[in-house]
Amino acid sequence: MRIFAAIYIILPFLLISCGTQAKPAGPSNSEKNLFQIIINGKFGFINHVGNIVINPIYDAVMKFSEGLAPVKIGEEWGYINENGGMVITPKYFSASQFSESLASINMGSHDNFGFINKHGDIVIKPQFTNAYDFHDGLAPVALGKKWGFVNKKGDMVVPTEYDKAHMFSEGLARVRKGGKFGFLNNQGNIAIGIKYDMARNFRDGLAAVEIDGKYGFIDKTGKIVIKPQYELAVDFSEGLAPVKINSKWGYIAKNNEIIIQPQYDIARPFSEGIAVIAMGSFSFRESPQKGYINKDGEIIVEPRYSYAEDFLGGLGRVMVEGKYGYINKKGGYVWKPTI
Repeated sequence: MRIFAAIYIILPFLLISCGTQAKPAGPSNSEKNLFQIIINGKFGFINHVGNIVINPIYDAVMKFSEGLAPVKIGEEWGYINENGGMVITPKYFSASQFSESLASINMGSHDNFGFINKHGDIVIKPQFTNAYDFHDGLAPVALGKKWGFVNKKGDMVVPTEYDKAHMFSEGLARVRKGGKFGFLNNQGNIAIGIKYDMARNFRDGLAAVEIDGKYGFIDKTGKIVIKPQYELAVDFSEGLAPVKINSKWGYIAKNNEIIIQPQYDIARPFSEGIAVIAMGSFSFRESPQKGYINKDGEIIVEPRYSYAEDFLGGLGRVMVEGKYGYINKKGGYVWKPTI
């Protein structure tokens, strides 16, 4: 995925309801569950109990993936392993996490994105305007303003004819052409027609789509399984999906039954049985009131954070007064906020 290095780390992903390019669902931390921290402007990693395992010596870091994490020293990115050893020397203008043993990197100029392996060898030479991660053996890449897909040999298996292409998720990739969205299969063929006003990635077997200003859900054959009726809808996760009704967010099941009544100003998909919600403002940038609920709609961590991320590996990252920390599922700090 293309990375704007400094912004990516200093300003974490906004928890909004309709992102344009999200990674397919799955753990973002490594097998060891290492978590990013910042102390006095330098970044390192802690484990799940809050012990520092990689000292904060880097100017920026990203999460571990497949045993490696991108780290920034000065103006260049490289990769470390889970013991903190430098595996790939910093030399890239930007770098992404590894996915399917390859990572996209940029060598420092426009039209200069390519892919490396875990030894730092260039596998697909830098030549693209932009590039996202490999999933299902294919990666979205851009040449100029048009997008297509390459395989791991660098062959262009889907021509650059789309206005936008997204990473594969559950065997299908979302594309946009002529202002409409549809889905390709991993042979590069159109699996679901390019006809939706908006679409999100498949997750839990369904994808949210917009038709005539309303959101519903389709299955992988393109069949509408929940008719468009919502103001907005996000992904299903763990059997529930956030939907917006009369300007408030609640959660539905796959049979379209409302499980948690609409009452939140923002709602995120569930992760590890817990979901981020916000009360008091539409914008996550502005609202200081973010907390967590369980699948019964019970508030288990009171809304008191200016920023909150999904739980992964048993911890959730939160922000208080501009400082970032980690809490457990009871709301207790494992790492008190620092900056």
